[in-house]
Amino acid sequence: MKHHDYINKYFEDTKEILTGFDREKIDQVIEALFHAWRRDLWVYTMGNGGSASTANHFACDLGKTINDKMNARAIKAMCLGDNFPIVTATINDRGWDTLYDQLLHTYYTPGGIGVAFSVHGGSGKDKSGLWSQNILRGLQFIKDRGGTTIGFSGFDGGAMKDLCDISVVVPAFITPLVESFHLKLHHLIVFRLKEKIENYAPKNKAVFLDQDGVLVDLVDYGEEKRVAPRSLNDFHIARGAREMVDRIKKMGYLTVVVTNQPDIAMGKKSQATLNEMHRRIKDETGVDDIMVCPHPIDGGCRCHKPNPGMLLDAADKYDIDLPRSFMVGDWWRDIDAGKSAGCKTILLAMPSNDHIIHYDYLARNLEHAAKIIEAHKNDTHRIVTHTHERK
Repeated sequence: MKHHDYINKYFEDTKEILTGFDREKIDQVIEALFHAWRRDLWVYTMGNGGSASTANHFACDLGKTINDKMNARAIKAMCLGDNFPIVTATINDRGWDTLYDQLLHTYYTPGGIGVAFSVHGGSGKDKSGLWSQNILRGLQFIKDRGGTTIGFSGFDGGAMKDLCDISVVVPAFITPLVESFHLKLHHLIVFRLKEKIENYAPKNKAVFLDQDGVLVDLVDYGEEKRVAPRSLNDFHIARGAREMVDRIKKMGYLTVVVTNQPDIAMGKKSQATLNEMHRRIKDETGVDDIMVCPHPIDGGCRCHKPNPGMLLDAADKYDIDLPRSFMVGDWWRDIDAGKSAGCKTILLAMPSNDHIIHYDYLARNLEHAAKIIEAHKNDTHRIVTHTHERK
């Protein structure tokens, strides 16, 4: 064989590399991405040259392969180098080194995870200058905003090794071997995630409750009709709230309030007032926990309903099986948040929300909502959400 020696050496080098991996780092990557799946966080992949194709492939498998059953939720993943027109326009107008951080200014969402593939990890240079500075800038952008950064490199790990929260370095000093092992790691991680998601069996179920309009009576302030109370004098627990909470807790559900409180950001309500309201809600209704989004309406956070962030965080905290859980609310933001999290949804019927028709169940009041939950307490599958017309 003409190439016998080369083939043997390549395979011998491959075997040697396998013994040099930091397996704990690979474990950490799997856990970080499983966390992203549980909390519905975005993952942004990036790479240059051959590593760009690995970044593309990885985003594809995160978005489908890890959970490829019909109607199943995988990981929201985006390869930042995929859109050729916007990539070339950005490079043309703002420069190669700024490519990924400039795109992240548009696409990044709080809590997002950056995953980068780079043979040299941002170290070294060639005719055009230092290598992969755009990757380092993209990772730094995410890190500066509190996101998690993951780097796959080779050689000595380069600048990425110290920059990333989790750095997996292929112990090889030959580019084709580094790139080959990046693909092996990619498939190892993807198919372990797939197995972990398939076997994921959270223990608890919950009823998520909106606060104002469900557990607390709405009030009028001049021309502002049916809004959340802003003072303790206007604060009143809704009729039947305690009885409802007691009833659903006896069925084995956790009770978690998930509430938007934009009045905090707008200066219409003090944090001290909200804290006292929440103390009274816990004392007077017996709910297990209260989760709050204090950010302004459409402020871009992941927790403000209709985004499902609060429900996903509660699921992570209490090991909640979302498809066996319910979201009870009086507004489209509640229903959409519940649906996005995979819960069954119950809308409390009111004259102000009679245009809302996308829900699973319609309840006349809190007592009726409890009866609906009791009727479906043994459901272990996610029902298919239909459009319901009111009678």
